[in-house]
Amino acid sequence: MLLYLRISNLAVVENLEIDFSSNMTVITGETGAGKSILLDALSLALGERADPAMIRPSCDCAEVTATFDISSLNGAILWLSDCDLSSPDPAQECVIRRILFSNGRSRAYINDKIVTTAQLRLLGAYLVQMHGQHQHQLLLNPHEHRRLVDAFGQHEEILNTVKVAAERHRKLLIQKQALQTASQNAGQLELLRYQVEELLSLDIKENEVAILSDLHQQLAHANEYRGACQEAINLLQGSESSTLSQLYHIEKLLPETGDDPNLSVAKDCIRESNILLEEVYRALKSFQDKIDCDPDKLVEVEQRLEKLFDIARKHKIDPRFLHTHVGNLVEELNTLEKSEVLLAELDNEIASALVIYQNFAKPLTRAREKAGLKLSQEITKHLQLLGMKGANLKVELIPDKAEAVSVHGLESCHFLVSTNPDHPFQPLNKVVSGGELSRISLAIQLITAQYQESPTLVFDEVDVGVGGKIGSMIGKALRELGKSVQVLCVTHLPQVAACGHHHLLVEKLQENGRTKTTLTLLKNETRIEEIARMLGGMDVTSQARANAKTLLKNELAFVS
Repeated sequence: MLLYLRISNLAVVENLEIDFSSNMTVITGETGAGKSILLDALSLALGERADPAMIRPSCDCAEVTATFDISSLNGAILWLSDCDLSSPDPAQECVIRRILFSNGRSRAYINDKIVTTAQLRLLGAYLVQMHGQHQHQLLLNPHEHRRLVDAFGQHEEILNTVKVAAERHRKLLIQKQALQTASQNAGQLELLRYQVEELLSLDIKENEVAILSDLHQQLAHANEYRGACQEAINLLQGSESSTLSQLYHIEKLLPETGDDPNLSVAKDCIRESNILLEEVYRALKSFQDKIDCDPDKLVEVEQRLEKLFDIARKHKIDPRFLHTHVGNLVEELNTLEKSEVLLAELDNEIASALVIYQNFAKPLTRAREKAGLKLSQEITKHLQLLGMKGANLKVELIPDKAEAVSVHGLESCHFLVSTNPDHPFQPLNKVVSGGELSRISLAIQLITAQYQESPTLVFDEVDVGVGGKIGSMIGKALRELGKSVQVLCVTHLPQVAACGHHHLLVEKLQENGRTKTTLTLLKNETRIEEIARMLGGMDVTSQARANAKTLLKNELAFVS
């Protein structure tokens, strides 16, 4: 629900901060006071088109900040998570900020992360539903009709099963199409055969490039290694000046006897050094004997590496992965050569998946027919109560011929309405006015709110064109709806205003030659005064105040 709205330098609003509560909040004020500014600000925060003319005169920019409690809106929580826009406490609050600049540009933020206005609109669909005479109406979208029928009928479990079955059928079709495309390309198949034959003829071993590279390194530097080893061997042993001879001579120079520990340590170290250097000598001799100086073998290794590098460049891969590449091409060739068998198997799987899908989708159709009939009866009954005498609504299921297998099932759902008993049923957008559409939406929300994740509902003059009695019915219906979801209602009828759990008054004031809009939470006497003004006009009489008290007492007693 909407927790907080801050507006700066928007139209006649200089700086306005509003804390909102749950249940039903009514917003009233004289014509031109700026009631619509609140809704315009909220729409701006939710991604609606920004007009620089909305900026307060002599100001460079306007700003709107809206804070929402999203703890009960799983759709919004998941969307924010998927877009990496979650707040530090993602299950609690979401903060939206929109800045409009005088040059026509705007900037938008969700939880302090910059976003596009398109992202604001996507998130806004989870947070707020606007119901008014000029806003885009979600209710006119057949996809919303189907969603409402499924929410009312509590079809979530069977609908998820249908989605899984449809996705499996779709993936099998994609596999078939890919296999058909590949198998129908004779040139590609011949090229693949040639590539596999060429690669197999090379008999490429696993890790062969790495092994040959090491061997090439040894062969190419064989003489250098042999010469270095010989020089080291000569330095160790082989002449009177060699290291081992010198150590032997040093050992002979030392006295045979003596109690000094230093002498003992020196003798021990010389003996150990002799042993270690003799091991070094033997190791070098062994390495020298193993050094391969065969020039023919070096040429052979170079020629093999050249072939491997050439074929790797031809296939545009790293030479180290040639062995794996051969395996992949062989597997691909086998698949294509067996395409006829695989296509037949896929056809059987697709046919089986279609049967499974229909076994789930047909019961969903029957469930929708049942839910649609009951929903249309409930909506029609509420339309009568909301002053649309003679109006009827029915839910029509239309088979979806364009797509035989859809994640949404076999049909679309359409809300059709007849505003008079002798008029045929027609789509909503062809037969209803803005006020009627708002009341139809109210009737639907009254019935379906308990079955769906309902965001904040905003009704802009839903009572337009109706009298006191019908207004009273609308007010009571809105208050009833406010028990389940947050409802914000801009109204000019005192009967509706009297039904609100909370009452906000919008006023336009002149201060130091400048116009500004203020917002006041009305309670007790101030609320009676406002409803009295709505009943009697600018001159509030004692009789109007008495009538306001009676209206508040009667309406709230009736709906409590």
